[in-house]
Amino acid sequence: MDDGNFRQWRSFFDLTFQKFGLVNHIDGTVDAPAMIDDPEWLQVDSCIVSWLYSTVSKDIWSDVYKPRSNAYTAWTAITGQFLDNSLQRAIYAQQEFHSLFQGNMSIDEYCGRLKRLADTLYDCGAAVSDSALVINTLRGLNNKFSQAIAVLSTMKPPSTFLYTKSYLLQEEHRIKHSLQMEAQTALLAARDTPPTTKSASAPPPPSPTVSGATGGDRRKKRKAENRQRQSASDGNNSTPAPPPQWPAPYNPWQGVVQAWPLNAWRPGVLAPRPGAPPPSAMTAFAAPPPQHDAGTLPPCLYSALNNMSLNASAGSSNDWFLDTCASSHMASHPGSSHQDGTPPM
Repeated sequence: MDDGNFRQWRSFFDLTFQKFGLVNHIDGTVDAPAMIDDPEWLQVDSCIVSWLYSTVSKDIWSDVYKPRSNAYTAWTAITGQFLDNSLQRAIYAQQEFHSLFQGNMSIDEYCGRLKRLADTLYDCGAAVSDSALVINTLRGLNNKFSQAIAVLSTMKPPSTFLYTKSYLLQEEHRIKHSLQMEAQTALLAARDTPPTTKSASAPPPPSPTVSGATGGDRRKKRKAENRQRQSASDGNNSTPAPPPQWPAPYNPWQGVVQAWPLNAWRPGVLAPRPGAPPPSAMTAFAAPPPQHDAGTLPPCLYSALNNMSLNASAGSSNDWFLDTCASSHMASHPGSSHQDGTPPM
């Protein structure tokens, strides 16, 4: 039932019946029960039944077999398996016929399937003309046959189905031959091509130098190149650089302490305690700042700090007192214009 060869089977038997003059055994023109007394007719009829049963599949035979069947009964039962419900069969066959595409099928398989569908439609009473069969064949072809479609669709008069199939078979053979030639050419080209060697990368050419450039220009150029390399390395480094650490400003008065001995004074403001040495200034100061920060101090103060010594001996007339930087020298006397020996306020 699924082989699609009913048309071939029926055509073979039609020719056999006509060749031997046996059409009246299967067309119903002769009443078989009336011929029961004709042994020759009965012998020929039994031979036809044997032909029919021996050329169908076992499934079909089990469906159509009846004991003591004549040729007309067996022929009608077999053809009815393929031609009953002809309208429904024609609908399905026509739908498949107009939606069939070649895909991966060869030209022989594609055209053969279309022809079987056209024969089915013919048997069901919905025959397809030869020109419609050609048009539907060109419609479902693969894209690789686009050149053949252009040629066949412009032929005058239109080509038949047999010529179309023959042309497509030759075109299929030409495409296969072209693909083989291309593959062989590519293989020969790959075999003849020498292997490429990876050339060593040449070092970058040295930057041109100016003969008349001075030493300062060369130093500037080297500094610019160093900055470029540093910026490139900083850009490649994923870890961000820490912020610059700025030095703390130097305080010139840090570490300088003015100390006066408390036991050198009495409640009186203008006179010292008897037997006590006159008050003297005791100055403690930190080490001088580094040389590169000396410029931050006033010149007079820095000079005084370098030359001052701690001398706190009693009754010494060489006691030194820090000037107020009103002038650039150190005074060796404790007061102003008081020359009577009383300490100043």
